[in-house]
Amino acid sequence: ATGVIVKFINVVNKAPITGLNQVGGIAGWAKTGAAVVFENCVNDGAISETGTNAYCAGIICRSDVALNTFEGCVNNAKVSSGKDQAGGMLAYASKGSFVVDGCVNNGTINADGRPGGIVGNTDTSTTITNCTNNGDVQAIYNYCGGIAARFGADDYKDAKFYVENCVN
Repeated sequence: ATGVIVKFINVVNKAPITGLNQVGGIAGWAKTGAAVVFENCVNDGAISETGTNAYCAGIICRSDVALNTFEGCVNNAKVSSGKDQAGGMLAYASKGSFVVDGCVNNGTINADGRPGGIVGNTDTSTTITNCTNNGDVQAIYNYCGGIAARFGADDYKDAKFYVENCVN
């Protein structure tokens, strides 16, 4: 699966989606592979995670592949996690690198901790450019951000994080 590239282009979700773990409007979890690409994808359905140790997002909940790209994606719906880590585009990433460009969140994002308008929590190199969050972002206890809630694990020293030309 190391050479696998998965592309989602002009994909739209209009249905509400509820699950216990790794819930996303377009995809749940990209676990292995070389790359996953989301271009001009739209989520219009409410996303909710009802488990006690899981995450959710408007586009993809979690990705651990080598390269992740989001271009021109939009989340228009509420994203609600029963635990941690929720985002308009991405809830959680622990591996690979992420490029998020020209994406917009219009939905309310809420979680106990680590909700972000664009990205919830990433422990790996991430670049976020030209993105806009128009939605409310709500946390019960910690790490809450209009663009991103949290960058980097406590012991992670090699990642690089860039946010440029974004609006909240």
